Amino acid sequence: MRQRPLLAHALAALLVACAASGSEAPFDPPLPSEVDLGRRAYAHVERIVQLGPRYPGSKAREAAADMICARLRALDLVPIREAWFDEGEQLRFENVRCRLRGDTDKCLIIGTHYDTKLELPAERQDQGTTFVSANDGGSGSGLLLALAEELAARGLRRPTIELVWFDGEESIPPLWDVDRALYGSREFVRRHLTKGHTYGALVLLDMVGAEDLHIDREASSSPELYPPFEAVVKQLGYDQHFFKTRSDVDDDHLPFLDAGLPAIDLIQFGENPHWHRHSDRLEHVSWRSLGKVGRVVLAALPALSARFLRA
Repeated sequence: MRQRPLLAHALAALLVACAASGSEAPFDPPLPSEVDLGRRAYAHVERIVQLGPRYPGSKAREAAADMICARLRALDLVPIREAWFDEGEQLRFENVRCRLRGDTDKCLIIGTHYDTKLELPAERQDQGTTFVSANDGGSGSGLLLALAEELAARGLRRPTIELVWFDGEESIPPLWDVDRALYGSREFVRRHLTKGHTYGALVLLDMVGAEDLHIDREASSSPELYPPFEAVVKQLGYDQHFFKTRSDVDDDHLPFLDAGLPAIDLIQFGENPHWHRHSDRLEHVSWRSLGKVGRVVLAALPALSARFLRA
């Protein structure tokens, strides 16, 4: 992704303070603890990172797709691999998606990208080590697997959700070129957002594992998607970690917005010193941050369902 110039899972009952009345009310279904969800997500990130650089066409990228599909099948879910060959780039790309049917008419997409850059710009090749992109691509992919575990356990007590791991988000040239990036999200939109589709909205997860968590208010995201997240952020007491900083980012939500689908990018682009640097390694990913973001997404599902997924 590239920043654009800014314009101006063991379930335990959780009681939290209601913002309006000061009384306590549980989330239903109850949320996993931050420790439980975060540590499970972190373990998935670790396994993904251990595969090495996951640039399009690489063996590590294929191994990452294999790993994601194996975990989904272990949850009795049905992963679908959608591969294509891009003649212009002479590269094979592959998205992985999985639908969890629930009780809504429409489907919410929760997506992330799992690829790494093919080559970093010269000025960012600062440590000379392997670029494994632990936060950028790894954190969202690991968290999405932890969310799959959580959602699978809920059965029909959830909205209909499609989980998607996009390939080819990163620009193929070292320097950002939006026309040679976002391959996976563009392909998904081309295949699936046709007339009569039943998708209601997209929630995109990107760079959600930084130690000092500050999820941006991303300017191009659909304004109507912010209130459900703002409400649960306040209810969970995570105000200091969400929507205090601003960014405007070229990311996998853009093809969905262009197709007319509401989309929000939950991303930490600002205050991210390891972005597109060799220092984007596992030691800079926090399970606490993964736990917080995951709980916010889960807690927002009822409001998202009511607003975007009913016919």
